[in-house]
Amino acid sequence: MHPSTTTFISWAKSTTPTSLEFLNWCLSHPDIKVTTTPIPPGILPPSLSTPKLHDVKVDPGRSKKGRRTDDEIYKFNDEIRRRVPRGVSVFEFYVGGEDGSGERVVCVPV
Repeated sequence: MHPSTTTFISWAKSTTPTSLEFLNWCLSHPDIKVTTTPIPPGILPPSLSTPKLHDVKVDPGRSKKGRRTDDEIYKFNDEIRRRVPRGVSVFEFYVGGEDGSGERVVCVPV
């Protein structure tokens, strides 16, 4: 495995608890939409199995308060404004196994 891949995996593992909490919070929030896309084989090193990218964004259409713009949600929801910057994505993969059988790693690359 390339040294930079090992360094990235170590960093990503260290952020997993916080990143996983963020992802779960986003998945459960009515004003946020998470779109998950698998990353095709061959793009990333084979040591990162079952990679996915979770695109996180404000979703005015899902709001319990009726249809609003994303700007309105950001304006009136301090927690979303603090936690969900525009364009944030969550990267998920497994190490030490194939097809999701290894250790789950979740990170928010910035």
